[in-house]
Amino acid sequence: MSWVAVVDLGSLSAQLLVTDGERRVRRSVDTYMDASTLSLDGAVEQRAIPAEALDRVGDALKGFRAIADDHGAAIRAVATAAARRAPNRDDLRHVVDRQLGVELTIIDEETEARLAFAGVGGDRSLGDGPGSSGSLVTIDVGGGSTDFGIGTATGLERAWSMPLGGSLVTRSYFHGDPPRPEELSAALSVVELHVDDLRRELPGAAELLTDPGTQVVGLGGVVTVAAVEVGLLDDDPLNGDGDGPLHGVGLTRDAVEDVFRTIATEARADRLHNPGLPAARVDDVVGGCAVLVEIMRQLDVETITVSQRGLADGVVVEWLWSGQR
Repeated sequence: MSWVAVVDLGSLSAQLLVTDGERRVRRSVDTYMDASTLSLDGAVEQRAIPAEALDRVGDALKGFRAIADDHGAAIRAVATAAARRAPNRDDLRHVVDRQLGVELTIIDEETEARLAFAGVGGDRSLGDGPGSSGSLVTIDVGGGSTDFGIGTATGLERAWSMPLGGSLVTRSYFHGDPPRPEELSAALSVVELHVDDLRRELPGAAELLTDPGTQVVGLGGVVTVAAVEVGLLDDDPLNGDGDGPLHGVGLTRDAVEDVFRTIATEARADRLHNPGLPAARVDDVVGGCAVLVEIMRQLDVETITVSQRGLADGVVVEWLWSGQR
């Protein structure tokens, strides 16, 4: 089977997946595109992608193009929350066209959740797939959004996106070092408000998550929380071949609570010394963990299985299955 390459431009990083369906090469470069902030009621104030972030994206894509060319891979590029919100999203389109020679697809919230679900749904390395109830739920904690996918082995049935992620929460609410108690409370309260939205908009989803027969899989920022809990410092689990060492790790709610208590009460200089915490994530990890811990609290999720696959893998699944190049 020929090689394909997917570029995923997220709020925090640009990621590349090059695969022939069996072998995988992954690369990740931090770009920090999303400059939006949140109000106290959780509304997003949209801001432009900074010029320096666009420069970082351009440099990352230049390297990605070389890797894709080395494998003779056709390329597809997608972007998520940062590009959806940015008033200067066309500037990002121009960067992608210049460096990759392809058109950037900016996907909506439901598509983002669907692709993340597709990237995990067929992954037998996480066990036998959906739990004994036949249900699979994916929770993808990103920098600018958190996406839920609900379905079974046959595919996604419902999707929903929470318009906040680890970087957005950190930038909007955490100004003290370490964050002050009232800042933490405000952030957790906003997550709770959005979980209430999930209950209203996806009837039955909360009950499904409490079913011990449901397999709940966490992606994105969940991997960073797991790395801190396990104390496993991988230079960058996405900068390698195949899946990283945290793939398939089970993360309990007690463990997530423990990580949150630790990192939320540490100054930045102290957080840097946590085994397992990449230096590039020292600023946004508290926000990401706040999102995850409050979701697990409010929805009574006892255990979440970590996946180091995600949206780019879902693009490949749909790309290969559809036979499109």
